[in-house]
Amino acid sequence: MEEVCGQNFSLFNARFNCLKLVIWLDVDLFDFAGGANFLCDTLNFGTLAEEQFRYVIFISGLQTEPWLPLRISLLKLMEE
Repeated sequence: MEEVCGQNFSLFNARFNCLKLVIWLDVDLFDFAGGANFLCDTLNFGTLAEEQFRYVIFISGLQTEPWLPLRISLLKLMEE
């Protein structure tokens, strides 16, 4: 993580920081997805499947208007 962030973070810290990722009003969905994928690519996922972790990171970032309806829909799909 030092090469990416300029600091040395534990794996737990890095994963936790990914969960705080939020899309802002001035960012389009494709740029946000690219940023989320970049963060996912820098981590070791252990027992969590990589695609599952990508979904969690992406969906948890959809916390601002106008993305809340999309977040709710995606969460419902994941529960099925």
